[in-house]
Amino acid sequence: MGRWTIVLIIFGISIIGFIDLIFSYRSLMSKKNFSIEFVNKYREFCTGLFRKNLNEELYQWLRLKCSRMQTIMGSYGIASIYQPPFSNIIYRNHQIIVNGLSEIRKEYSMLDDLGSSLTYRNLEEMARMIDDCIILYIGSLEDVEKDLISEMKNPLIWFREGIRFIVLIPISFLHWSGLINYNTYNKLTNNLLVKTITMLITLIGLISSIIGIIQGYDYLVIIFNKIKELL
Repeated sequence: MGRWTIVLIIFGISIIGFIDLIFSYRSLMSKKNFSIEFVNKYREFCTGLFRKNLNEELYQWLRLKCSRMQTIMGSYGIASIYQPPFSNIIYRNHQIIVNGLSEIRKEYSMLDDLGSSLTYRNLEEMARMIDDCIILYIGSLEDVEKDLISEMKNPLIWFREGIRFIVLIPISFLHWSGLINYNTYNKLTNNLLVKTITMLITLIGLISSIIGIIQGYDYLVIIFNKIKELL
C-alpha cells in the first residue's frame, strides 16, 4: 500500500463525511422549515381563539401535523413533570404539543358567552407554553445550523464525520430496517460510549494516515507490530 493509496482512502472517508454533513444540513433545514410553518399556523389559530373564533380547518391541520412536530422535537417537547394551570393534577413525561392542543380545545369549549376569567387564563397559559416550547426548539435548530455550516468548511471535520458514519453503520442499518425506532437510534448515536469510540478511532486513523503518508505503509506496519508486542 503506497502513500497515494493512503491519501485516496483519507479522501474517500472525508468525502463520505462531507456528504453526511450535507444530508444532516438538509434534514435540519427540513425540520426548521416545518417547525416555523407549524408555529405560524399555531399562532394564527390561537389568535382566532382569543377572538372567540375557532378555526376548524387550522385545528385539523395542527392535529394532523402535531405528532410529527412532537416526534422531531424529542426532549424539547416533553415536560418531565407538568401541572396544568390552577390544577392539583401532576403528569409525568407530558407530551406538550400533542396533549396541549387537546387541552386548548377542551378549555375553549368551556368558555361561555361572557368568557370565564379562570378558563380564559388557563387557555392563555396553555397556548403560551406550546408557543414557547416550539420557539425554544427552533432556536436550538438555528444554533445547530450555524455549527453545521462551520463544519462543512472544515476538511478535518469531514474526516471525523466519515469515520463516524462508518462506525455507526450497524446502528443505522437497524434503524433503516425498522428494527429500532428513531428515538432509540438517536439515543444510541448520541451515547457517550459511542462518541468516545468514534473519537478514538478518528484520532488513531488520522495519526496513522499522517505517519503512513510521511514514512510509508511499511513504517506504519512496524509501529503496529511493536504495539502488539507490548500488549
